[in-house]
Amino acid sequence: VYDPIGMDGASSVQEAWMADRVAQPTAAEGEPFPDFALDEGYWNPADDLYVTVEDYAAFLSDVWQGGGVSPEVRQLRTQVQTPLREDSIWGCDGGAMDPCPEPYEHSIGWIVFGYGDSLNLQHGGNDRGEAANGYIHLDSGNGLVVLGNGANGLLAWPEIVDAIDEEQRFTTTFHYIIDKFLTQDSG
Repeated sequence: VYDPIGMDGASSVQEAWMADRVAQPTAAEGEPFPDFALDEGYWNPADDLYVTVEDYAAFLSDVWQGGGVSPEVRQLRTQVQTPLREDSIWGCDGGAMDPCPEPYEHSIGWIVFGYGDSLNLQHGGNDRGEAANGYIHLDSGNGLVVLGNGANGLLAWPEIVDAIDEEQRFTTTFHYIIDKFLTQDSG
């Protein structure tokens, strides 16, 4: 996956060359988590892609360009696997999230957000003390990668997108979900 795109700063396995290139995750106040360590050779197929911003951006660009895959495989990137409009966590809550994207779903590896003729793919992940998110407009090829080192990285993601891409509407979804869960946690 990485070599054809030229992603030499990416790995699914913890490797020795990462030791001085991986930021240590931090708590909300900025102090490092004391138990963080890179365990060389460790991997989890559902988690922990180690990647630079440049390489993740190259991956998004490759996805937009077709990524050397057949049209049928490209179509899977936007094909409904799990609808999200009525989902108990991600859902639009009967119109409370406004606007609610259409389509709005999980495809294979992506969340698909549609607004009129604009279709966006987003993928992200976070663990304790770090967050990574990226998206790409399928109509224009524009996108953004945000890697955050800190427990608040997930909260900062939609704010960063809003500041850089004023045309983007899918952050409404993230703002709504963050507010919903922060309100639930405090109430």
